[in-house]
Amino acid sequence: MHWTDHGYLGKTTLVSSVVDWFLDQAADFRDSGCSISYFYFKHDQPDKRTHKSLLRAVLDQLITQEVSLSHELLDEFSSIDSCQLSIDRLQRYAQIGFASYQTSYIIVDGIDECSKDEARKSVNWLLSLSGARSGELNGMVKVLVAGQQDGVLDVLLASQPAISLSASSHSADIRQYCEEISKDIQVKFSISDALKDFITYQVTDGAQGNYMFLCVRFAPVNVPYLRHVPLRKVGHAQSPTSTSASGLAPRIEE
Repeated sequence: MHWTDHGYLGKTTLVSSVVDWFLDQAADFRDSGCSISYFYFKHDQPDKRTHKSLLRAVLDQLITQEVSLSHELLDEFSSIDSCQLSIDRLQRYAQIGFASYQTSYIIVDGIDECSKDEARKSVNWLLSLSGARSGELNGMVKVLVAGQQDGVLDVLLASQPAISLSASSHSADIRQYCEEISKDIQVKFSISDALKDFITYQVTDGAQGNYMFLCVRFAPVNVPYLRHVPLRKVGHAQSPTSTSASGLAPRIEE
């Protein structure tokens, strides 16, 4: 699955919500023979902008989650600086790790934040794993890749299921999302139907398809639907009350 946008529409915030949901269910997934791995590419961090960085992070998480796998690989893996391991060797270790699970979920965000060559390596590797069942890879791998449209990744991922977060067709979904949260706000603060509808209209109209806008606007009221929204990862959203439309959120909290 490929999630894409044109930037600053809340893609990373949405991905973080998905990661948090998976981590909350980690024990159940582990009991079902599933693994969870995730990675955020960052263009300004040398250790988070290469294909090798992705492989090391995924392998480290696989080893942490599977005790038997740890015993199998730790002797060799821990005795060598993983930075010195070749890409082929890291990919082979990862395949051994995936084979220990019935299903492995990989979530990768910011694939556009590394160089195009590195992005191609990562995408081609992920595509080779996705949905595969073979002698080399006994487990099934499900992949979610998120990144901005850049003319390169779009071509590589053209054959994969995709959701564009920039699509205007999401307006109805955002309105429904706002309506549900507004109902919780109405219960929590005993507000009138008119004010509830006003909140829904104001936030839906202001969002313009932007998921991050919803998180920032609704964060001050702390409703259940936002429990998995990690605002700490939205760098410029540290003070949501100060950016609320018409000062609506602080009025509601008051």
